[in-house]
Amino acid sequence: MEVILPSTSLAPGVCRKGAGVVRDSSVHGGGSSGKQRPAGVEAALLALGQSPTVDQVQGLLRDVLEEWSAQPRAATLVLSGLAKASRAATALQVLAVMRRSQLKISVIHFNSAVSACQKVGQWQMSLSVLCAMMPETRVEPDQISYNSAISACAKTGQWRQALILLGMMPEAKVAPDKISFNSAITACEKGSQWQIAVELLSLMPQARVVADQVSYSCVISACSKGGQWQIALNVLSVMMPGAKIVPDLISHNGAINACATSGQWQHALHVLRKIPAAKVVANVVSYNSAISACEKGSQWKLALDLLDSMPEAKVVADKITYSSAISACAQGGQWQHAVKLLSVMPEATVLPNIFSYNSAITACEKGGQWQHAHRLLSMMPGAKIGPDQISYNSAISACEKGREWQMAVKLLSMMPEAKIVPDQLSYSSAISACEKAGEWPMALSLLQVTLGARVVPDEITYNSVITACSKSGQWHLALKLLSMMPEGATLNHATAWGSVLLSMAMSENQELKASLMESLRLQWLESASCFGRYPSSKNFSFGGFQVLLESDGLFAVFKPAGITTEELVARLSQALLSEGYPRDITLSSRLDVETSGVLPLAFGPESSAVGRWLTVQFAARQVAKEYICICAGPVLGPKGTQGEIDNPLQVLKTVGAGTSMLKAVWSSSGKAARTQYEVLEVFQQPLPALANEGDAIMMLLVRPLTGRTHQIRSHLAGIGRPIVGDGDYGGLQAPWCRRVLLHCRRLSLMDLNGRMFQPEAPFPIDLLETLQFLGYDPIAGSCDGASDVNVMMRGRLV
Repeated sequence: MEVILPSTSLAPGVCRKGAGVVRDSSVHGGGSSGKQRPAGVEAALLALGQSPTVDQVQGLLRDVLEEWSAQPRAATLVLSGLAKASRAATALQVLAVMRRSQLKISVIHFNSAVSACQKVGQWQMSLSVLCAMMPETRVEPDQISYNSAISACAKTGQWRQALILLGMMPEAKVAPDKISFNSAITACEKGSQWQIAVELLSLMPQARVVADQVSYSCVISACSKGGQWQIALNVLSVMMPGAKIVPDLISHNGAINACATSGQWQHALHVLRKIPAAKVVANVVSYNSAISACEKGSQWKLALDLLDSMPEAKVVADKITYSSAISACAQGGQWQHAVKLLSVMPEATVLPNIFSYNSAITACEKGGQWQHAHRLLSMMPGAKIGPDQISYNSAISACEKGREWQMAVKLLSMMPEAKIVPDQLSYSSAISACEKAGEWPMALSLLQVTLGARVVPDEITYNSVITACSKSGQWHLALKLLSMMPEGATLNHATAWGSVLLSMAMSENQELKASLMESLRLQWLESASCFGRYPSSKNFSFGGFQVLLESDGLFAVFKPAGITTEELVARLSQALLSEGYPRDITLSSRLDVETSGVLPLAFGPESSAVGRWLTVQFAARQVAKEYICICAGPVLGPKGTQGEIDNPLQVLKTVGAGTSMLKAVWSSSGKAARTQYEVLEVFQQPLPALANEGDAIMMLLVRPLTGRTHQIRSHLAGIGRPIVGDGDYGGLQAPWCRRVLLHCRRLSLMDLNGRMFQPEAPFPIDLLETLQFLGYDPIAGSCDGASDVNVMMRGRLV
């Protein structure tokens, strides 16, 4: 039966089918025979060390060669002993001496040598015996010869060589068996060749070889390494039962690990629960893989539940168990649980390792708990664990998020003392900490230290220093730094330009700012590719989304409520690709999932001229936005009343019910945020949903002067007028309100040709229905009898 396998070449110096010698096995060097040791020939050979010379071996064997000639079995016993002791080089030298002495060498002798090579993974030596020495002595390899050589290749993942040997067997009239195929599949598994492993499994029936548990388990493991969880589950739950083979623990663990690798925590838990039904007892590997799956899927609570259930299952948790659970808590933002798990490990007689500490420090970093991160870092030497680069970088990043720039700089300076070389991330995090604290001199100094340490700063690092200087009005320094940014910097270069331009405007250098912006526009316009590469709404559906306005590479779409900005862009990209257009779209601002209205986009990647121009305008706050919202609370004043909210905002990440969300809170340590508003209408009719007497529902026109996350929602909630339907910020919940009633009505910016780009979005149906429910009569409004709310509002927004 011919087995068809991929064609490939052997390692350098190795020939197919024994067409030549692999390498000269004789090694020149001095040595003396000495007397045979009393323990016997085998002991004497072992005493020569791992790599004796051929002369040393010949001197030792001189007195027994005549005996071996008469009794070949004596040589077999010695070679077998060397194979058991994993002395491959010595076994090959013994064969070389036997050839020199013209002793008859049998296939059993050669197989012992190949077995010795297999045990130590010396696949080159095994091929030397199989493909060179055996043909030269006219000894035909048998099944054991090939299987041992294939197994030697499998140990080091030499899947190409293993496949060649498997393919040579039928040509040599040697039938492959289970061991042949299983060893080749193992080689593919170690070499991350899951496709070939699956193919080999399918070829076994053609070769009249019945696959066993080992065959299927190796294929499952190969699929696990290749991220092919669907195939791994199919092998476990369909192919093995179909072949009447009961999956063992290794098979189940491989499938769980395959799911874990791809973050398929639901399937991983399903397989874990099925283990008892298969009359198999789960072990610590089973639970560790399942907890790892939960970690990758951000299911921290399930990870902790699994950890808690292990004693009942009589499974003892180990370092990997706790480390994976801690990492799961880190992914879910549960720093308290992560720190607690680390502290209880010694009670469970499990000593934390560096991965445990690093995961806990990362959890504190993600939760902005710089004090705890620093404490854990300082505890590591006492636990006899040396912090590494990850430990310090996570702690520095925690300080950066906590705006503790002094501690961030201190930790950076401690790294060389701990014999740890700071990398680009170390410097970047410390510089970012200084930028957030407005410490531009220190940020600039750290950049110079970075360059002096021959660490190449990236765009983000330069951007942090430029932003720090720009915020402090040091736009002259920022301009100089701009010229130092790496070659090819695009998006962050545009963001950095925006910071400098904003700094100029705040320093009352409007003329210079306008001149530089115009220079950038002309520079990018000159480098812009042809705008005609992209479609027009006249001949393209744009994924079913309404296009509000188009202009030379820029376009604005109507974003409905209920879809994320990222999902909308992904659908647009897919629509472009399906029609043969480039799929890249630049996104420079976002609308919350429940917010409707205008969303500006640019054709092309972020590095394109239009993409950079869009980015620099947002960064320089040159984009004017106008929102309509419905809020509830004490009346702000009659129609036409205007006001401004000026309060810094800090964005926090909160976690609950397995999910995480961002929330902007008023904080003196937050980023500057300003919002202007105007009262468009006050609805004072009695509504049972209103909490307090005297409260009203108001329609506001809102202009955010900065672009912070959830800025309008947080600012209005902060003055006691949260947006209707906004439960996250205490907004009124009522049956007639189906979402957060916030709508981006219009924005204004400039296209790359210098023309104003001012798309407007009509009121969505749900907002119109809400206004009608509130009793708003557009005909009786103050817009000259206009009968449509959208027409009525246009005059107010000009």
